[in-house]
Amino acid sequence: MRKPTLAIIAIILLLVAALASYAGYLLYAASQVYVSEMSITGLQDAPQGLSFSGELKVTNPSGTDVLLEELRYRIILENTGEEIARGVIPGSTIPADGMATLQVQQQTTWRPTMDAAISMARDPAIYLTFSGTAVVSVMGIPVSGPFSERVDVKETVADWLAEKRQEITKDPRKFLQQQGRARSSALS
Repeated sequence: MRKPTLAIIAIILLLVAALASYAGYLLYAASQVYVSEMSITGLQDAPQGLSFSGELKVTNPSGTDVLLEELRYRIILENTGEEIARGVIPGSTIPADGMATLQVQQQTTWRPTMDAAISMARDPAIYLTFSGTAVVSVMGIPVSGPFSERVDVKETVADWLAEKRQEITKDPRKFLQQQGRARSSALS
């Protein structure tokens, strides 16, 4: 073999090694991304059940931006063990050494009876577990990792109950009619 051929082979091997090192670094960066906080900011009545809104904070401690493609999740009410919702949150770019706040809007088919809601409100805490899979993109290849975040919604449920009490006090007949329509539409 001549020297120019050996030099070309050496350059190609160095480029392959550099590319593999870069891909390894990107995989490492993607593995460092985590869900750092979940908060429920609102709970509203909706025709099919309860609807809630909230924020999910995703932190990236690595030195490179990471593309979060999506978060697939399910929400479990720990007090009863039932799954009350599931969905997908579109992703975004999580900046290097930074955080992104993703908005969550979720319609559920779950609606507690007033007795159940009052009973839960007496509990020391009302926990929702928000868990699922985060999908990040590394050089165009999707890489998945699990996440789980637990949030106490006792205060949010107490606020919702206070609103319901006001509605009942203001016009009990109207409230009962609304509850009847909501149940019948949920059953159909």
